[in-house]
Amino acid sequence: MSAILPRKRANAHYSESNLSIICNNDNEEEEEEEITTQKQLRTLYKSIHELIDSERLYINDLKTMINDIMIPMGKKEDFLTGEKLVTGDQMSKIWSNIQLLLPINETFLTELEENEDKIPSLEELDDEDLEIIENPNIRVGAPFLHIADYFKIYAQYCSNQPVCTKTVEELCTISQFEAFLMEKSDIVIVEGSHNLDLKHFLIKPVQRMCKYPLFIRELVKYTPSNHVDYQDLCLAKLKIDEVVNSINEDKKKHENHLKLVDISNSLSWPKKKGLTIVEPTRSFVKSGEIKKISIKKKSYKAVIFLFNDIILITKPQKKNKYKYQHHLVNSHATINDIDETNLGITHSSTIVQLSFENESECKEWKKAIKDILNKKKSKKTHQFKRASCSF
Repeated sequence: MSAILPRKRANAHYSESNLSIICNNDNEEEEEEEITTQKQLRTLYKSIHELIDSERLYINDLKTMINDIMIPMGKKEDFLTGEKLVTGDQMSKIWSNIQLLLPINETFLTELEENEDKIPSLEELDDEDLEIIENPNIRVGAPFLHIADYFKIYAQYCSNQPVCTKTVEELCTISQFEAFLMEKSDIVIVEGSHNLDLKHFLIKPVQRMCKYPLFIRELVKYTPSNHVDYQDLCLAKLKIDEVVNSINEDKKKHENHLKLVDISNSLSWPKKKGLTIVEPTRSFVKSGEIKKISIKKKSYKAVIFLFNDIILITKPQKKNKYKYQHHLVNSHATINDIDETNLGITHSSTIVQLSFENESECKEWKKAIKDILNKKKSKKTHQFKRASCSF
């Protein structure tokens, strides 16, 4: 039985003027072909069927993942030690909050299915001779508006994907875990699922969330503008786009944090640690090996890490390990050309020369560093203007 989620008022902050702008913009952006009402309705109703049918399949996949793979995985014991084959920590890293997703989508499906009897079947829609009549009682926008805020729960699952993938890859080096997956592949085939690779299964919730904006756009495009559901669909498009964008931002922040942690863990320090790599406002931009770096009368092969606020200069050690040498604060740095394969950075009284293997590599790094420095300069100018206006 699906869980019933309390309804939330989802459209309170969207005005009708905003709505008309969004809908008009969509109409302008998409090339609108002249379609008869019949063709429009057929396409609309087929889109509704596709949404409902694919939601059913997705919920089936969620149930298979939870009941047939996740729960047995958590119970599986190492036959040599008698301990859990997959630890509690590893289970959390793989499955995140997947059990919270199922009731949300079950509720969503239940509300969508209320429309199924109000539209012709797919067989009827394929009959070109059958006249299709518009039904004013169809409500597809309302289920989206009701569920949109609950879809934010997907943020945790989506952000966890890099950790999930890494954990599965590590476990796949254990023969007993591989054997467990082989056992489960038979269940997957019986259930009629097409993906036998666990990682492909685990990405399904992320893929599903990416599909909702596409469904909404189709529904808005083919719903007559005078239909009672049209306004709700336009509002739902705004809301779903907002939720998906928010999830994407959370995912990027989480991936950036993991990258900072990885870099921090890969560093060694000459004496005592003089720099904290993991900072809330710091974001990773680019890294790479430099043929030669010249600084303070010293020259050496280097690996540099470009962040939004600093340039970190290191010496490569053993595999994926680096020794800290120096760092430049971007807000105090300026860049200047030397020649086709050399780049200069002036930082306070320090001059750093970067020597690259070829012109292409030099241009790539020059653009990346310049973009960051220009952003810093632009932000500083904006802050100065704001401060001046306050007087």
